[in-house]
Amino acid sequence: MQKIIWVFGESATGKKTLIESLLSDSNSELSNSLNINGKKIRVIEDTISNNLSSFDDEDNELNRQKCILKEIADFVSQKNDEILLIKGQSNDMDDRYGNTLKQFAISYPDIDKEIFLLEVSDMDLLYERIINKDWFQADFERYSKMFPREWVDKAIQKHHNHVCSYIDYGFKIIIIDSTNGFKVVNNSIGGAL
Repeated sequence: MQKIIWVFGESATGKKTLIESLLSDSNSELSNSLNINGKKIRVIEDTISNNLSSFDDEDNELNRQKCILKEIADFVSQKNDEILLIKGQSNDMDDRYGNTLKQFAISYPDIDKEIFLLEVSDMDLLYERIINKDWFQADFERYSKMFPREWVDKAIQKHHNHVCSYIDYGFKIIIIDSTNGFKVVNNSIGGAL
């Protein structure tokens, strides 16, 4: 049975690292804890290697949406027993940009769909990771004003609530603590309608 998994989490929670780990060993303890169990895994490369998610750049977001929806359509048409991973961005859930996640869920109501939600439990560590990101370092003064340490707690809770609202669209949501490695915290929120 095909499965499409979106990987969400605030910046610096390890989305790319998780995907790379799953791609390198689909029989690992982590893969087994996520019920991947040796299945063949594919990824939409442009969601990892290509910056198709600039800060609120409408053209970029529309290109990202087209790319993702085309890749999903191609994957589903193959009717194989594989898993497709997508590195999600908050803008994929933004109505201003067509809400790609909702469009996907509505277009494919019968496909097995999950969200891996990565969260770091140590907010000071997460903030340290965020300020060391390339995009933050590129304009440190500007971003340190936009995203002070106090911003992190509220941003994480808001992101968590927003992602979990997609249970209403048939997603199973798996919470993963990515503070130090990847540990499944809850593996049974939501599911198919």
